[in-house]
Amino acid sequence: MTFESLLSRRYIFAQKRHSLLTISSIAVAVTLMTFLFCAFTTYINCISKGAPYHIRLDSATTELADYVKDYPGVKDSYSEKLSDGSYEIRVFFDKNIVNPFDMIRDIETLQEKEPDRLKLDPDKFSFKDNFVYMAFDMIGDSGKTAMVQYVALFYIVILFLAFALRLIIDTSFEVSAKEREKQFGVLQSIGASPKQIVGIITFEGLLLSAVGIPLGLIFGIGLTFLAFRFIASTELLETYVSDPKYIADMGVSVKPLLILICAVTCLVWVLFSAYGTGMRIIKKSPIQAITERSNTIKKVRKGSLWGLLFGWTGKMATRNNHRQPKRYIITILALTLSITLFTAFSLILSTADNIVRQEFDMIGSDIILESYITNYEEADTINKKIVSSGLFKDCGINTTFSFDSDIINKNDLNRYGIIEYVNRESYNNTLRSLGTVNTISYDELLSGGKYLMLDYTDDIIPEGNSISGKVIKLYEVKEEEYIREHDKKENKGAYIAGRSEKYFKREINEIVLPIADRISVQRSIYEMRGAVFVAPIELYINDTRDIVGDTKYVSFDINYKDYKIHDQAVHWLETEIGARNANYSDEPGSMIFNDFYSERHKINTTIVALKYSLLFVGLLIGAIALVNLVNIISTGIANRKSEIASMLCLGMTPKQLYRMSFIECLQYVFSSAFTSFLLSTGVIFILRKMIQSVYFDADISNSTKLSGMMVKFTDPLPTILIASAVALIAALITSYIPLRNMQKESLVDQIRSVE
Repeated sequence: MTFESLLSRRYIFAQKRHSLLTISSIAVAVTLMTFLFCAFTTYINCISKGAPYHIRLDSATTELADYVKDYPGVKDSYSEKLSDGSYEIRVFFDKNIVNPFDMIRDIETLQEKEPDRLKLDPDKFSFKDNFVYMAFDMIGDSGKTAMVQYVALFYIVILFLAFALRLIIDTSFEVSAKEREKQFGVLQSIGASPKQIVGIITFEGLLLSAVGIPLGLIFGIGLTFLAFRFIASTELLETYVSDPKYIADMGVSVKPLLILICAVTCLVWVLFSAYGTGMRIIKKSPIQAITERSNTIKKVRKGSLWGLLFGWTGKMATRNNHRQPKRYIITILALTLSITLFTAFSLILSTADNIVRQEFDMIGSDIILESYITNYEEADTINKKIVSSGLFKDCGINTTFSFDSDIINKNDLNRYGIIEYVNRESYNNTLRSLGTVNTISYDELLSGGKYLMLDYTDDIIPEGNSISGKVIKLYEVKEEEYIREHDKKENKGAYIAGRSEKYFKREINEIVLPIADRISVQRSIYEMRGAVFVAPIELYINDTRDIVGDTKYVSFDINYKDYKIHDQAVHWLETEIGARNANYSDEPGSMIFNDFYSERHKINTTIVALKYSLLFVGLLIGAIALVNLVNIISTGIANRKSEIASMLCLGMTPKQLYRMSFIECLQYVFSSAFTSFLLSTGVIFILRKMIQSVYFDADISNSTKLSGMMVKFTDPLPTILIASAVALIAALITSYIPLRNMQKESLVDQIRSVE
């Protein structure tokens, strides 16, 4: 056994407190890094196993399967026959393909030119892509670009993590070696070379790593399994998986290579920290190391704030903390980073949650079904069919017409008017989305034959019982008339071509809208300009239909009766109404629906899963800060043992000693909390600017909805106070336990003690 290894072993077992704290520092650092690496590989595994394809073709045929198999750039394809006789084709591309979506375009082109070749049903054929999987496999130019972005983001996180973990490990060795400078000075004075001094500390790091790194790897992997179990309980997997049959294949992925990288990286950090600490020690001469005090007393300002608040015990606490400025600053920095990150995560997620809630509250319904129906009777038939299905709680009808008035667009041509005819359910949804209930009822509007005006012009429109303007009436004409008349000079702009090969003639009519009530709506986040005039659908049917013309666009605001039958209700809309999901259909003239409930559920589930994930990360970062804090405080008390005994001999009471210790801990926590609040304020400022830029630089003061999305500058205070309270309790326990044990020893033994 060498000289260096012998002394390293003896010190590790002699100073169990130092050794345990250093092992804890290493273990926590390795745990955090292992957890992040395993979480990353688990995410990739779930993406690939939850939707095992680059592109999936649904309602396909055997002819299409043969076509895809021979398509240039396709690496593999797997066909599975379904119960309805169609096929599901899972396609995997080769890395040399430029754009994998060219295959979809070529299939659609071929189907249009030669429909008998692929034998596809255009109404049923669809595709889904797993773009994240393609990015990880670096498929196509877009996949390669996305992969670079993912790696860059992960690399930034790892760099920040490397800094934080190096900080805690370096601090542990710095604290440990600082208290042994006299011992190293004595060793050098009796013949130990600088190389041997560095070797002692380096070998000590190896021995401690042999315990700390395996513990960290075990805890990191175990924490990954625990986090995955929590996330799985949020139904996130069921929300994002393409087919429930794939859920069984999804799970935690532990890559031995990444585990090895974690272990080697942390070992290198430990060796760098130990070697750097040793090099700093040998720069001092043996005489300087022996005679220099490990805790140099710094002169403290007489008029310090802590002295003013707590008297002489506050001055003593400040003096003690300022003896080692570097140690004090490093501890505050670690604690500040921990509190700030925990607070920042909470702020970002709460802001995202607020935005999602406000966005969907403005929509006011679970599903919006849109259709270009040219007569109300057809829309009414669809409405009755939806209501009678028993799958939906209610269904609102909404049809709109453009309204032009000089009063609305005076001095601002960008302002416009809209006439909106709605049924009772849609009217109530509109009021709920605006947060307005104290206004005229639907029945009052109907009996009076009047309109409710929603004024988005900041009250530019003057008060009055009515407003006059013009509407453009469109009525359908035959194709022959359109072809014959639309090019004539006198008919310029009178004939237009609509969707689905329908043709219309324009007619401008005068209309007067009697106003029953008006609501001044603050500018919305969508920058709605002008005014909306809402009236019962019965008014359109019985009175104004001849003036405004047939419907051109009808939307249905639908709410689910029971969210448990969501899939059944969506399937009913697709099969019985012939509607297509807007996410998978952009066919002109088709009836499409936006399933906002599904989107909201998916986003909310994601936010909950992120909260669980970031909670684990925050706890680990907090553990790093607490280990650092415990190390600093316990070491400081142990090294001041004789000094504390001397103060007790001079008349200091145990109560005053505990008070001084409390103030020392309070200084650490207060400084960290105050700095965290300043940093959190900066994060909030950036978040507010980002939200404003996304929503067209809207003025927060003029938008109730936008104000509801905004995080307030006081929001981080509860989180900071809770985190600070936990840190203060840990610090007090750390300081009070050794102080209490010291009371059991005689003052003479305490004065003679050497740490």
